[in-house]
Amino acid sequence: MRDCSHAHLDDTALHLHVSMRSFCAEDVSTFVRALLDCDREGAAAALAALRGRYPIVITRDLARAKAWLKVQARGSEQYGLLASSKAMRLKPHAIDIRVAVDPVQWFLKPRDDVRSSWFLEDCATEFQVQGLELDWTCVTWDADFRASTADANG
Repeated sequence: MRDCSHAHLDDTALHLHVSMRSFCAEDVSTFVRALLDCDREGAAAALAALRGRYPIVITRDLARAKAWLKVQARGSEQYGLLASSKAMRLKPHAIDIRVAVDPVQWFLKPRDDVRSSWFLEDCATEFQVQGLELDWTCVTWDADFRASTADANG
């Protein structure tokens, strides 16, 4: 066994400011943070830094969003429909987060299985897919993410 008594541990040098899994997406985290903080200038700057590398599009047309995902994904790139666990008012759009998704079926079943993420029929929440990685996502928002007049004015 080696003698490591001469080793020096610098805890500050070991901290990763960005997850190793998402080091390429640091600007995505910056954008989302600015967006959630209602920081328009910061969000615009972060979005500009993403342009060309991470397509982020916004639409109110769910069918159009689903079609866009299918066109974007290449080969085995996986896509899925996500919603906030607080999204209770998306039922008119056939998105009911109260219906429990089996994450194993949702993530691992093939494209032609209605239980799979590929089918874009079952919506998973942030808690159901924690630790799973999708290449493309359609993130649906409900009233839990809505700017009020007070937020919009600062």
